[in-house]
Amino acid sequence: MFRQVFGHEFLGGWERFTYDEIETSTEFLDGTCLLYLDGFCDKDAFSAFYELYYDSIQQFVFNGGNLYINTQGEFYYGFDSVECIWNGSASAFIYDTLNPLVRGPFVVPFGYFSSDGGYFFNGSFSSPGEIDLLLRDTVPYGDDYPMVRFDWGQGEVVLSSFFQHKWEEVTEEYKNLRRNILYYLSGCVRGTQNAGIYHVLSPMPECNLTNAEELQVMVYNFGYDTIYNIDACYRIEGGTTTCELFPIILPPQDFDTLVFTTPADLSQCGYNTIEAWTQVPGDSDLYNDTLTHELLNICALLSDSGIPDTVCISAPIIQAKPQAGHGTWSGVGIIDEELGLFDPALVGEDNYSVITYSYDMPIDYTWYTIPYDMPDLIDPINVDVEDYDADSVAFGFDFSYFNQTFDHGYICSNGFLKLGYSWCVIWPAMATIPNIISLVGSNLIPAWAGDVWAETQGAAPNRKFIFYFEDVFSWEDWTTTVNAAAILYEKDGAIEFHTHRIPEVEAGGYWQYICNEDSTIYYKTLNLRDGANDTAFRFEPILCSRTITDTIFVTGDVSVPVLGNDTTFCPGGELT
Repeated sequence: MFRQVFGHEFLGGWERFTYDEIETSTEFLDGTCLLYLDGFCDKDAFSAFYELYYDSIQQFVFNGGNLYINTQGEFYYGFDSVECIWNGSASAFIYDTLNPLVRGPFVVPFGYFSSDGGYFFNGSFSSPGEIDLLLRDTVPYGDDYPMVRFDWGQGEVVLSSFFQHKWEEVTEEYKNLRRNILYYLSGCVRGTQNAGIYHVLSPMPECNLTNAEELQVMVYNFGYDTIYNIDACYRIEGGTTTCELFPIILPPQDFDTLVFTTPADLSQCGYNTIEAWTQVPGDSDLYNDTLTHELLNICALLSDSGIPDTVCISAPIIQAKPQAGHGTWSGVGIIDEELGLFDPALVGEDNYSVITYSYDMPIDYTWYTIPYDMPDLIDPINVDVEDYDADSVAFGFDFSYFNQTFDHGYICSNGFLKLGYSWCVIWPAMATIPNIISLVGSNLIPAWAGDVWAETQGAAPNRKFIFYFEDVFSWEDWTTTVNAAAILYEKDGAIEFHTHRIPEVEAGGYWQYICNEDSTIYYKTLNLRDGANDTAFRFEPILCSRTITDTIFVTGDVSVPVLGNDTTFCPGGELT
């Protein structure tokens, strides 16, 4: 139970007390506006306390107090027959996406919440009365609701059955959800006038942002009075401050979108620092007014088309070698637009040709199911990896992945491909290993049973690289083996997973996902312990289109002195 529920994360998130450390019988009845009870770790102590002060707690909420309880298993809360039954799962998703509680002030994704191993929640709430169902899970027992909210008299109640209770061990989206619960319920302890910017809605990280982007931010009313009209400001990279008045009505613990009419210059390549803040007269807490946000402007990696700036008229046909991307070339001298073949003879001596290279690079991915079709290997190599071992494999082409290019990777014995540098661990948890394509990441031992294969098939620019874990032994289930393949496509950077068999297990599990270069974007296809049989998924790239224009000069022989003798030299050719 908490009298002061808030502390910033670097101070520990919030403090915990056992039920006998304070005089609980009177502490929440003397003007305190928020009561927070966590009975997960000590259910017996919580149950005894709740039973002893049942009437006082009901009256506390009815008279305007706010209550948050996190506990587990079978329990009856009162409040017109609200109860919890014992159901649990490793995941759940936001069910009421419009509820202010899940929208701010911290960003909470609307996809699945998931634990890193065990249960995510351990109880489902229900009531014959009207309650807001905030989280929902549909497996394995049907509809479960591990988080709900409802009004009672003049007060509010939020109930949850979250299993993960150690602050340092929970995922960031779960932290944000718990932060939002406490922010939502504790506006009464932060003063009447209290608002701040908490999220940049637009623009999103993108390629080739301009100097005239529309900036949209979200504002949150942390206080307990309605705010009428808000002054908000922003600046980019510490530059000119722009302030505007927004004629809005913002109720307590609610949010709104502010769209600045003055365009923002976000054209700087790389990260642009955006500072946005509110100016509310009499604001009781200036700490939460300002948001500092790093927005990535993805700029073209290329400085040229992949063709030398100066070439010789007598040089053979040149194949362009771009720094990144798989696109098309155009211009005088180009004889194959897909392969980038350039014939200088078509340009003529002492002439210029303007070459344009247009290409797409994956900056993000979506994923969806596809028909299962295990690829046929033609002449693969056997990747001989011992336990906890990784081996380098060449793709045979430049593979585009999250705005990067790789010509090789490292296959780890534990079921994944690492890009950039060698890495091999068991249980490759998401958001911990950058640039990873985890096919069946787990505790595997190919040296004991099964094979790992790799092969490049096809012709440029439509080649594909396949790596295949065929009937590989797994510590997670000694009675069966793992069988799955991944395909990497040269043309657009797409990735496919084809899984013949991943066993369902009660402990441990299998990671199947992709992750970007700084472990901030990742997409997984299954929960750790669910297993899979004859399933397939495609990670479809979200492409960023770019164009590079390059001027090529075609020259003839030029005379140069070499050791006192005149000779001729043609750039791109040889001395004669």
